[in-house]
Amino acid sequence: MSEQKQLSSNPGAKSKQEKLLRVYGYVKDNLYLCHSNMQVGTSRFNSNLLLGLLTSVNRGKQLCMGEYGLGKTTSAEVLLSMTYGIPKTVMSSCSLKGHAELTQEKMTARLDLGQLNQGNEKPIWSNFVLLEPKIVDELNRIPESKQNLLLWGMDKGEFQYLNELINLGEVPIFNTINYKDSGNNRIVEALIDRCDVSDESKFPGVNPIRIIRHQHVRSSHGARMLNHKESEDKLYAIMKSDKPYTDKRKEMIAVQEDFKKVLEKRTGLELLTRDELNQAYDEIRKIRISDEADLLLDFVVSELYSCMMFGQKRSNEGCVEGCHYKELMCGKKTNCESVRNTFAENKYMQSLAWLLGEKEVSVQHVAAILPFVLNHKMRFTQNYIEGFKKERRKESDPLQMYVTKKSVADMMQRWSKQKDAQASMFSLMEAYAMNEKSSPSVAKAKLAEAQKLAKEVDHPVFYDYLKID
Repeated sequence: MSEQKQLSSNPGAKSKQEKLLRVYGYVKDNLYLCHSNMQVGTSRFNSNLLLGLLTSVNRGKQLCMGEYGLGKTTSAEVLLSMTYGIPKTVMSSCSLKGHAELTQEKMTARLDLGQLNQGNEKPIWSNFVLLEPKIVDELNRIPESKQNLLLWGMDKGEFQYLNELINLGEVPIFNTINYKDSGNNRIVEALIDRCDVSDESKFPGVNPIRIIRHQHVRSSHGARMLNHKESEDKLYAIMKSDKPYTDKRKEMIAVQEDFKKVLEKRTGLELLTRDELNQAYDEIRKIRISDEADLLLDFVVSELYSCMMFGQKRSNEGCVEGCHYKELMCGKKTNCESVRNTFAENKYMQSLAWLLGEKEVSVQHVAAILPFVLNHKMRFTQNYIEGFKKERRKESDPLQMYVTKKSVADMMQRWSKQKDAQASMFSLMEAYAMNEKSSPSVAKAKLAEAQKLAKEVDHPVFYDYLKID
C-alpha cells in the first residue's frame, strides 16, 4: 500500500477510505494483476481498477473495454464481490451475457406460467434484475434494437415488465465491451451517454504474466477465495422465492453481510459494512467543489458545447470554414456536450477527493477524472485524430483515450493562461447580479466592464457568463 497515502492517524481505527484502499491493494496484488498508469498527486493507481472501486462505492456506471481475456469482467466481479459481499459465482451467474438472441424475457422478467393458467399475470424477475450491483458482459454483442431495453434501468435503476416495476434506485453497473469484430454491434448513443466513465483493461505486461505463469493456481485460488457454497445457496433460494422484492432485498443484504465476514477471515482485510457503504455514498455527495475547480469546469463545458456561429455544437451541423475558434475543443469534435457529463464529473471527482481524504474537489481531481468521463463520448473530427496516430503513447492508451487525454491537457493549458481573467469576469457578473435591482447604475457599470473583458479575451466561457436572462 506504499502507492496510497494512509488516512488514519490511529493505527487501531481504520477509516472507510483506508479500508477501501486496502481492498484496492489486495485486488491489485492478488486478483487483478496490473500496472499503475495514473498519477493523482503523489499517489499512483491503475486507472481501470481505481475507477472500478469508485464505481462500486458511488453507484456509478462504468464502461470497460479491451481485448479478449484481459480482465474486464474479472475486475468488476472481484470488486463487487468484495464491496457488496456477493460470491463471485453468484456475481457471474447473475450478470447479463450479451448475445444476439437476447429478449426482454431473458433480460428482465418472464411470466409465471402457473399463475397465467389461473388468469394472473405475475412476472418472475431475472436474477440480473434482482441483484443490486450489475454487470452487462459484452454489451456490444447485444443487437442495437435490444439495447434500448436497458436504457431506463441503466439511467434510473428501474426495470419494468408489463405492468410490474422494480425500482432499485442507484446501483453500480459495469458494462464490458470487446473491440470491434464480426460478432458485435454498435452501441446506441443513448446508452453510451448513460455510462459515466470508461477505460481500457490493458494487458498486464511481462512481470505480472511471469507471476501468473509460475503461480498457475492463482485463478483457482481466487475462485476459492471469493466463493462460498452456503452463501451462494442462500442467495439463489431468496431470489427464487415468491416474496416481494423489498423482502428479498433485505434478506439478500443480510446474507451478503455474513459473507463479508467470511471474506475478512480469508483475506485479513476489513471490509465496509452495508451501513458504511451507505455512509460513504452520502459523504461523497457532500464533498464541495472548490471555486478554482468550478471555474475550470465552466471553461471545459463552454469549449465542449459552444459554437459561436450556431449557438451550440450539433452532430448534424459542422463548423463554418475559417472559424477562428477552431483551435478550441468545439472545432475538434462533431458532437455536443451532454448534461449527464456534469453529473458524472461531480460523482467521480467527489469520489476521488473523498477516497484520498480531501475536503474538496481540486483542479487536480478534475484533471485526473475528466478524460475518463469524456473518452467514450467525444466524437473527434477525422483530421484532428489523424494527427495523433503516429505519436508514441507513453501509457499504452488506445488512440481514442490518448487523444482525449491530450485534448484535456490542452484545455488545461489554455485555462491556466486565462483563469485570472475568468475569475475577474465571474466576480463582475456576481457584482452585476447583486446590484441589478438595488443599484442599477452600479450594475450597468459592472456589466459594461464585463462585456469589455469578454471581447478582450474572446473565449466562449466569457460570452456564456454574459447570458443573464
